[in-house]
Amino acid sequence: MKGCSIHFFRGCPAYGKHQAGYCVNAGLGTLIEWMQRARSRDEDPAYLKAQQTCAGKPR
Repeated sequence: MKGCSIHFFRGCPAYGKHQAGYCVNAGLGTLIEWMQRARSRDEDPAYLKAQQTCAGKPR
């Protein structure tokens, strides 16, 4: 069984003059471990550049 997780963080919300000062993120340890092990190969940038959308347009 394969799993998928998505981590996205834009920034703490601003409430007028007050900006939130903390963020709760479950599963961040797993993401950090993966990022420490992740490696790219010389051919990866060309592969990613060649990817297209479902409509056949470049991404």
